[in-house]
Amino acid sequence: MKTKKKIQSVSRFIILSGVFILIASMYFRLSILNEELVLHHEYDPKKELDHLREKIEKEPEYMVECHAEAHEIGHNAYKALGDKSYDYASPMCGGGYLHGVLEQAFLQNGIQYLSTVVHSGCSDESMESCLHGIGHGLHTLLGDIPKSLSACSEINTSNTDCFDGVFMDVFDSEGVAEKENISLSSAQNICKSAAKKEQSSCYFYLPRVVFPVDHTAIVALCSSFEVGEGWAACAEGSGVYFMKRVSGFNKKIAIEYCSEYVDKNMKKLCIDGVNKYEQYGGAENTRWH
Repeated sequence: MKTKKKIQSVSRFIILSGVFILIASMYFRLSILNEELVLHHEYDPKKELDHLREKIEKEPEYMVECHAEAHEIGHNAYKALGDKSYDYASPMCGGGYLHGVLEQAFLQNGIQYLSTVVHSGCSDESMESCLHGIGHGLHTLLGDIPKSLSACSEINTSNTDCFDGVFMDVFDSEGVAEKENISLSSAQNICKSAAKKEQSSCYFYLPRVVFPVDHTAIVALCSSFEVGEGWAACAEGSGVYFMKRVSGFNKKIAIEYCSEYVDKNMKKLCIDGVNKYEQYGGAENTRWH
């Protein structure tokens, strides 16, 4: 009798446990479905970009975070709207929105998405920024520099925008540099071993690996290269970086940093980088570098 009661008790426990697990599972699935439905129906990329624009207008110093935040809006837009998210593409904040859309698109669709986006996702007006975003997306998906660069090479184009996107994703703190703790020596080796057509992109973004951020160390880094070994790309890239982040989007300070180059050609290249970035200033900045 005791054995029978014990069996009945265990049976009830198993049944109740099964019911509890089933209910919990259904609740979890409904919660996820509800989140997806809310996101799909409520997420408005235009509204989010407008909020970002307003914030920058009120707090100009927030411009240094503009590109990274636009990336995040792009991520959320693709999660909610899929390919419909391309309809909201905006050049503001260096096209960060489009780059974020592409990163998320590759994560969700895989490497096969490359053919789709090149032929239908990128419009002629945004092609350069789109190729840059593809570079971001490829490295975000693959997590491998050579494989990402190889995929970029499959695109029938003569420009280096896709390579730029890969190296920005690797070296810039907006990408994975801080997460992977890439050392400066490792980054330099990456640039030295890159194919000739990829090297200018690599050296352009190399200054962003210097951490903590120190303009003097960046000037010393670029000055250490021989002519033809990336010094020109590094110098111009340092100017862009001085303007974009190191100086807090202050042109006067950025040019002062450039003035520390001893070589007059490097100084000019650095100031060119500052001017190129500055002329696209404010929330409508279209310079994705």
